[in-house]
Amino acid sequence: MAVLSLLLCVSIGGLWVRSRRCLDYVSVAPAWRQFVCMTFPGGLKISTWPDPVQPDGVQFASYEYGVRNAYGGWVDPPAVSWSKLGFDVRPLQFSNQDKPARDAVDLFVPFWFLAAMFLVLPVWRMVSLVRIRRRTRTHRCLKCGYDLRATPDRCPECGTATGVE
Repeated sequence: MAVLSLLLCVSIGGLWVRSRRCLDYVSVAPAWRQFVCMTFPGGLKISTWPDPVQPDGVQFASYEYGVRNAYGGWVDPPAVSWSKLGFDVRPLQFSNQDKPARDAVDLFVPFWFLAAMFLVLPVWRMVSLVRIRRRTRTHRCLKCGYDLRATPDRCPECGTATGVE
């Protein structure tokens, strides 16, 4: 599990670097709701709304900022407020609507938070392995750290058997 978490952290780092020059986009649309996830410089924007445009579809796309695409249009980096450390929740309003759609939201999550979240488990596992290695090398109980040089078969502090005969 720690390896998977580390891979996700590295992937987030790659997206973070890539987000400075490209917008990456994935859209998933079950019959009841549309979900869109896209990168922006420094973070991830997740949008959702009822009544999908193309139900039961998955779409992937990538656009470079400021470069014309095949349809003659281009993408500019979105304006993002970093006043809340990059987090934000907004009602989603389409350009052809007078007011925000009901049950439609934009969620902004910064890459630093995602990287930190996925890095917790690998760091915890590494600290645990270093602690076990250090305690084994210095003849201490693996569970509580008590010095086992006088009683090598069982820890007098917590009662854990050491397995050393």
